[in-house]
Amino acid sequence: MKLKKLITFFIPKLFICLIILGIILAPKSAIKAAKDGISIWINILMPSLLPFIIGANLIVS
Repeated sequence: MKLKKLITFFIPKLFICLIILGIILAPKSAIKAAKDGISIWINILMPSLLPFIIGANLIVS
């Protein structure tokens, strides 16, 4: 039972703290990674998903 509590309670919080620490220690690479992610989303994901979103909306409406 204690192992389950450790996994469900402490591990996610430790993971989040490590992510925050990484952002604090390397802000330039974190900002670059965020910009790259937004660029990928705008240039690749949005154009490929937009027709399916519009089509699904037309079918549902």
